[in-house]
Amino acid sequence: MKKRFRTIIIVLSLIFVFGGATVILKNQILADGNSLQNDTPQASSLLSPEKQKQYSEEVLTKPVGVIQTEYGDFYHVDVPNEYLSDEVANFDNEENVTSKTKQIILKKFVYEKK
Repeated sequence: MKKRFRTIIIVLSLIFVFGGATVILKNQILADGNSLQNDTPQASSLLSPEKQKQYSEEVLTKPVGVIQTEYGDFYHVDVPNEYLSDEVANFDNEENVTSKTKQIILKKFVYEKK
């Protein structure tokens, strides 16, 4: 009986030690991972000020190829067609796209549904 009791105590203590070590290691790994994530630089600081200015100008002066919405895809057009005001969504004025929308205006570029 004493031998069986001693075996049970040893097994339970080993389980307790390994479980505690596992918890400590997981907490340490999570703490290391969070500190590494916080030490990464911001994307804007990776570019030099000249490159950042050039990138911002390109974003504002070039149209995107396609605007995807839940009501379909809108493609950039150089010469827009004329539509009624309820068929045009002006994203510059924070208007929403509806099922009737046939044209979108974004950053003064015009996109139409094909």
